[in-house]
Amino acid sequence: MKKNVKAIVFACNTATAAALDEIAPQLDIPVIGVIQSGSLAATKVTQNGHVGIIGTRSTIDSMAYEREIGSRLAGAQVMGLATPKLVPLIESGNEVTPINQELVDSLQPFADSDIDTLVLGCTHYPLIAEQIQKNVSSEVRLVDPADQTAIYTRNVLRQRGLLRTGDDVEREYFTTGEPTHFALVAKKWLHDQNLTANKVVLDA
Repeated sequence: MKKNVKAIVFACNTATAAALDEIAPQLDIPVIGVIQSGSLAATKVTQNGHVGIIGTRSTIDSMAYEREIGSRLAGAQVMGLATPKLVPLIESGNEVTPINQELVDSLQPFADSDIDTLVLGCTHYPLIAEQIQKNVSSEVRLVDPADQTAIYTRNVLRQRGLLRTGDDVEREYFTTGEPTHFALVAKKWLHDQNLTANKVVLDA
């Protein structure tokens, strides 16, 4: 809030599940999460009402997607699957082979399911969407919650008269982790070779 922002996007499924409902009522600006948008997108895509979710253990254990999808689509069958080993593999920049092997092991429970839609319930997972698609039925459509979140955020800003125009953009990056490692990974993901990161320490 000291940065005078006009909106906050919780661009993380785990953070959305854990803290959005607590933080949003305390602020006077829009606070937007990815789970609501991801759930909405899934209900638009699914044809048979059987939706799979992959995410961190915290996200899956929260049952947030089950609640959100269920509130939008009566009779929906949601199968959540924790895939905790994928995030560190993606962040470490490992070669494709170990990620593929982990996907074979992690996604096996979906083999006997009737899901026709799979929500990538972690913002890391779209980076390996092609590999994920190869490990589920070709009939299963992948949903990236980020797409619907961006659309919703734009609509909220437009409705409030806060949507700006122009191409001049200033970006600042902060991390609670190690800034050098963050910058190294983020440069690759965001295609910004001038990216630098600042360390932020959360109050205990």
